[in-house]
Amino acid sequence: MKDAFYFPHDSNAKDDPKCVMLIEQLGLEGYGIYWVLIETLREQPDYKYPIKLLPALSRRYNTTLDKMKVVVFNYDLFQVEGDEFFYSESLMRRMQIYDHKREMARMAGKKSAQKRLSLNAGSTDVQPTFNDRSTSKVNKSKVNKINKDICAEHTHTQFTPPTVDDVKAYCRERSNHVDPEKFVDFYSSKGWMVGKNKMKDWKAAVRTWEKDDKARPQQSKAVNKGNFDQRQYSDADIEKFYKV
Repeated sequence: MKDAFYFPHDSNAKDDPKCVMLIEQLGLEGYGIYWVLIETLREQPDYKYPIKLLPALSRRYNTTLDKMKVVVFNYDLFQVEGDEFFYSESLMRRMQIYDHKREMARMAGKKSAQKRLSLNAGSTDVQPTFNDRSTSKVNKSKVNKINKDICAEHTHTQFTPPTVDDVKAYCRERSNHVDPEKFVDFYSSKGWMVGKNKMKDWKAAVRTWEKDDKARPQQSKAVNKGNFDQRQYSDADIEKFYKV
């Protein structure tokens, strides 16, 4: 399908004296021929049409060459240029305004595209800013903070069971009477659990044993270890037993 071309025209063109005379003498067929010629001119690059092609045009639209020539030459609706071309001054004037607006829009679009291209080309050197700070720096700062938080949390929650020598060194440092071997054996058997929770700080557990050892009466050492049944006591009781 051939492309359709827009052109502005008056809605009351039929009331123009020239068109009134045309319709009076040739009827609506003459008026139809006039608009066929106008639309044909609109499709031309320079809005002009060769006179020698009128015979082909009249056959195409099922009219006579004589009627088409009368419309072109007799009603002052078209101008003839050197007996070779004809055109419409009214159409030319309207199309100049239309073409100017279209060219201005094209230039504005081209300028906008060049501006975007320039910004994209320099995007590796210039970063958009937010609150006077580079967004890339802000994002990088946030990422670093998140990574630090994750590392801190990981370090805080990760637990490595101590060796007997580790406990000995710490007990020697604190000058307490906690038995390192009993301490390690006890918590190893429990999977290094404190109640229902995984142990997080074995040194804190050593300090708890140390406090219990100081607070325990000497009479508690009279417990008959040979008859001690672990099933009858809680974890806290067992823990105290081994520290005696």
